[in-house]
Amino acid sequence: MNKKNEPSVIKYLDGKKIVIDLNSEFGRTFKFAAIGMALVDQEGRWIIANNSLCKLLEYSQEELQKLTFQDITHPDDLEKDLEKVRKLYGKEIDSYQIEKRYITQSGRILWINLSGSAVWNEDGSFRYYIAQIQDITKEKEAVELLAEKESLFRGIFNSTFQFIGFLNTEGLVYEANQTALNFAGLKPEDVIGKNFWDCYWWQISPSTQKKLKKSIKKAAAGEFIQYEVEVWGRDRTPSTILFNLKPVFGESHEVIALIAEGRLIQDIVDARNALIRNNEELEQFTSIASHDLKEPLRMVKSFGQLLQRHYAGKLDEKGQQYIGFMLDAVGRMGLLIDDLLEYSRVGDELTGKEEINTQELIQEVLNLYTDLIEGKSAKIYFSELPKIRAKRVPMKLLFQNLIGNALKYQKIGELPLIKIVGEDKGSFWKFSISDNGIGIKEEYQKEVFKLFRRLHTNQEYKGSGMGLAICKKVVNQHKGEIWLESEVGRGSTVYFTLKK
Repeated sequence: MNKKNEPSVIKYLDGKKIVIDLNSEFGRTFKFAAIGMALVDQEGRWIIANNSLCKLLEYSQEELQKLTFQDITHPDDLEKDLEKVRKLYGKEIDSYQIEKRYITQSGRILWINLSGSAVWNEDGSFRYYIAQIQDITKEKEAVELLAEKESLFRGIFNSTFQFIGFLNTEGLVYEANQTALNFAGLKPEDVIGKNFWDCYWWQISPSTQKKLKKSIKKAAAGEFIQYEVEVWGRDRTPSTILFNLKPVFGESHEVIALIAEGRLIQDIVDARNALIRNNEELEQFTSIASHDLKEPLRMVKSFGQLLQRHYAGKLDEKGQQYIGFMLDAVGRMGLLIDDLLEYSRVGDELTGKEEINTQELIQEVLNLYTDLIEGKSAKIYFSELPKIRAKRVPMKLLFQNLIGNALKYQKIGELPLIKIVGEDKGSFWKFSISDNGIGIKEEYQKEVFKLFRRLHTNQEYKGSGMGLAICKKVVNQHKGEIWLESEVGRGSTVYFTLKK
């Protein structure tokens, strides 16, 4: 039997015949609709359901007609559906639409969008109602997943230790996390919809507000902003934060919003200020101590030289030797005091870094050793050394000590050959200074970086034993490492790294 001649569906409800002509326009729409459609009687029995609905509910037409919609409706949704049906029967409403859940034959929970409307007989009595049923399970699951993610985001957003806010490109506050609000004893309505600079935190001073306005303009133009700033906490208590403004870019790379972040660093600021005070005190102490120590040394040296000049003919060889020992010891003590002062100054952690052309810096160091280099006919090779960011004075001391050692510790009659290399290793710089000097035994290669550690007598090679200790301190200050490789009689290579 072809589709054009399909029979009509005949049903009897309360003795009244209902004829559904499947060849009519309504019948064809009903049968072939992509969404579920059904006719339902006053008791909720399924008169007829289309193929889409049977497939959706996992029931055959015959199985479904033995059930009511109440039988397959989720218990938690039944009452709200019945309430709508009662109003529909009572002609309080012409139609309704709700979201509800069905339980399929396999027990699967199905979210649907139900649209119901009534059909009435000519005498005004109820005939049946038409149900249109659309599966929205995937949409519901997506919404629930989104809600879960939103809840997770909110939990993280509000529990983070950092202050976080969202602004538009004009500086209007869209959102502020609970951490930022609690810090100042604020509520969301105190900040949402306001200009960021007018919010309580920034009212600590007009200059603070002015700087924030300028920073927002720069961030809205795509610039990342970061600076330390003092803001108001609860009860107008000033606290220092590390403040960031990060631009959020859209698909066309235009700035669409700003993320404001703040992290309390008052403890760090207090410690830094204490360190500044301590360093100032230490520097004063070191300078005073150095002066006070050198003053008696100068007197000993002065009187020793007078003895040497005026009484040389009256003293025997032993006496003159003793005066020589005394003057030599005074010289070494003066050198040691100078090196200790130098070592203490290397520890200034507050000195800023700057861009340094190591090629030029080494040339400055070599100029200090001009007489020694010419006197020993030394050859020093270096080229294409990198530009680095480091602390200039400590870096100069580092190269000065390493080049000075390479020139000093040489075999008699040997022409010093020194090679300096600088390499880019990605996250750090690696330098090496090689010489053809006397070398160091393996068991002493770590010892030489300790304070006052000397491997030779002062008669052999003058020094205080502080040079490599100063080098190690400089390298440590730049988050690097220093070590050496050496072979006795063949020379040494000192390697060190500097973090970028």
